[in-house]
Amino acid sequence: MRIVTWNCNGAYRKKEDQLKSRLNPEITIIQECEKPGLKYNSQYPHHLWIGDNDNKGLGIFSLNPLVEIELRDNKSKYYLPFLYNDFLVIAFWTKNDINSPRNRYIGQAFNVINWYHDLLQLKCIIIGDLNWNVCWDHATQRNPVTGTLTELNSILSNFQITSAYHSYNNVDFGHEKNPTLFLHRKKERPYHVDYIYLSKDILNNLQKFEIGEFNDWIQYSDHMPVYADIG
Repeated sequence: MRIVTWNCNGAYRKKEDQLKSRLNPEITIIQECEKPGLKYNSQYPHHLWIGDNDNKGLGIFSLNPLVEIELRDNKSKYYLPFLYNDFLVIAFWTKNDINSPRNRYIGQAFNVINWYHDLLQLKCIIIGDLNWNVCWDHATQRNPVTGTLTELNSILSNFQITSAYHSYNNVDFGHEKNPTLFLHRKKERPYHVDYIYLSKDILNNLQKFEIGEFNDWIQYSDHMPVYADIG
């Protein structure tokens, strides 16, 4: 199974062909995409979507059926929990929240993970654009958020849920060598903000982990696709 997360930077209807022909994922988590069926019909028969604007939301596209789980945290936007085969998947596109600064970006992911705390003993995939890196955790001392990425990692580690990138490459958080975002599409402004976390049973079957290359994808988005092959 190949699973991909990609912030497509809008107009997914024009980019799905490229993603499918190059990576051929079984399931994709797409941030900043239009609502399926509104302006295009996806090549994938199964999909979920959430957003306030039909032109830009969080979408899930799959070859196989998806079973949506009830949204528990009404304060956080753009997350989708669902069952896929025998996996619990929680997909993210964390956003700024001008009405609740403590709930911005990583604070939203922290809140959501706590809401689904009782389900984390299942085989889990936590995936998406978190818009955060641990290098920014210290900034929350001045502008607090509900929880930092370090605190989120601590919760997940209690359930043996680990970042696939960091495990596969034997890299510590904050020392990532492979960017997932080039801010304003500038190569000199790289950040690692997109993640795939896997529970131990799934991680043991991880066959490959990759991040798309700048020259291959920058014409489509400021984010690179991040994908994992799971046996």
